Amino acid sequence: ARPNVVSHSFDAAQFAIKKDRCHRSIVLPSPGECTPASFRDHLWLQAVRIFPNGSGFALVHHEFHGEISGNTSLCSTRAKHGFLAVCGQWSMNTAVTRDGGAHWTLHELAVMTPQRRYLKDQPTEGFGAIGSIIFNEHDGFYYGHVGERRGKSKGICTFRSRG
Repeated sequence: ARPNVVSHSFDAAQFAIKKDRCHRSIVLPSPGECTPASFRDHLWLQAVRIFPNGSGFALVHHEFHGEISGNTSLCSTRAKHGFLAVCGQWSMNTAVTRDGGAHWTLHELAVMTPQRRYLKDQPTEGFGAIGSIIFNEHDGFYYGHVGERRGKSKGICTFRSRG
């Protein structure tokens, strides 16, 4: 059977579900905070795991886009839409659900971020596309992988967690 791949986009801590007609996926909108340190703007729900009791967790891809913030102290270039190779910082966060995925709560702290603070006009860097989460019953760890970008350099990072 072929997997059903869906990406979810949302922008802050607590959300109500709304159907997005263009992308045929669930969009979880909110105002968010457009600062690199908030980790609360431009978020995508990825790598979802829901348990039979309705509880679950997901890894969340975060993108800060200085070019659309409107704040020239963060980025010299302004754009309404699109992706620039500068003024970006990506990180990874987690979210939890208690109702089978109908509502998600974003955790306040990012779990994987670039090692330095955002600098004005920096090349886009950080942790991007998040892969699946796999549980290993033999050692009790969850394993996953995430794409990493540093300027023109790209790679894959693997990680593990007990929960």
